[in-house]
Amino acid sequence: MELSRYQKAKESGTIRIILCIFDVYNDEITKMKYLNLLCVLIYFQPAHSQSIIFPGLEGNELLDALAVSYRPTQYLTLSQARDTLYAVIDNDHGEVYTIYTDHRIFLPAGVDPSQFVFMNGDPNGINLEHVLPKSKGAGDNSLGRTDLHNFRPARTKVNSDRGSFPFKEIDDNQTQTWYYKTMEQNTIPAADIDLWSEGQRPGSFEPRESVKGDIARGLFYFYTLYQSDVLAADPDFFESMRADLCHWHLLDEVDEVERERNKKIKNYQGTDNPFILDCTLATRSYCASFDLECSPIAGVVEVVNTPDVHIRYEPLTRAISIRSGSQGIRGAKLSIMDALGHIVFKHAIPGLFQGAIQVALPSSLAAGIYFVSFGGHDDGAPFNMTDRLIIHD
Repeated sequence: MELSRYQKAKESGTIRIILCIFDVYNDEITKMKYLNLLCVLIYFQPAHSQSIIFPGLEGNELLDALAVSYRPTQYLTLSQARDTLYAVIDNDHGEVYTIYTDHRIFLPAGVDPSQFVFMNGDPNGINLEHVLPKSKGAGDNSLGRTDLHNFRPARTKVNSDRGSFPFKEIDDNQTQTWYYKTMEQNTIPAADIDLWSEGQRPGSFEPRESVKGDIARGLFYFYTLYQSDVLAADPDFFESMRADLCHWHLLDEVDEVERERNKKIKNYQGTDNPFILDCTLATRSYCASFDLECSPIAGVVEVVNTPDVHIRYEPLTRAISIRSGSQGIRGAKLSIMDALGHIVFKHAIPGLFQGAIQVALPSSLAAGIYFVSFGGHDDGAPFNMTDRLIIHD
């Protein structure tokens, strides 16, 4: 169903309203009528708007910072992770729901979750799906082998059919098997086609439309944190999916179910999947070459590791004054963002930065409220600091 522009804006976290107030008055001297008109553009931010993470970083520097800052503080054992997934993470009022087909099994209280939903290996039972397959970098030797962000319940038969195939957009006419609930067929569904996942053996697997973004953000996360394991297993696997994952990330935006799932996992592992928190992380890294954009409401997530750095705006010279501590900073970058989070000015400081510097702002930067961000590496550890910037005429 096609959503209206208002609905799309609301779901993406931004509602823009133009409010105009006017009045008419008579000038007693000129005997003319005048119209006073004031229009204000209002940005409404719902409770679940997104924030900008590491706003001054892009590409590999951004990914390195994410890998350091969002590494789980603890991991469950495989048995604990599996039971937690079925009993808590992917459990909707007692029903364990599956990622690819929305097949569900009710989980009674007091039973062993994994054994009960497995149904002794029945094709319509549920088992553990590794979104990034075990053989492609999530195996027993990977640090992320029990990372909950990579686990999903799946109908056993569908999990087996997907195997270790990459995700891909499949031409409907080339799809060999369609999957929904416990149903399978080899012809194009006559109705509700978006509810069905698609398989092509051997070759690829296409998940149903409503979870494509979830899968993309899960893979972005796993590859960012455990890249060396993935590349060692198959150096081409992630790259073969990257273009489709980037488009899925933007077409299927984060919804309430995905947010709540992320919060549940954080309760067990101590950290979020940052690609759920900030849609620009993907567009500033894996998807930068595809000219894709998303526009969350501008907020800033500050990272704790902040060295001895002081930033100040000099209004008389329209410059940003930066002073560092004695250790110095490498890879330093200054960014200015507008109220929507769009970067309007960037300045890189090459080599090792020590002491003080003034960075002149362009005259084209209009008066208004901005965010200034300064990031880099302090003694090998990435950091990012932000502050509000007000520029007057």
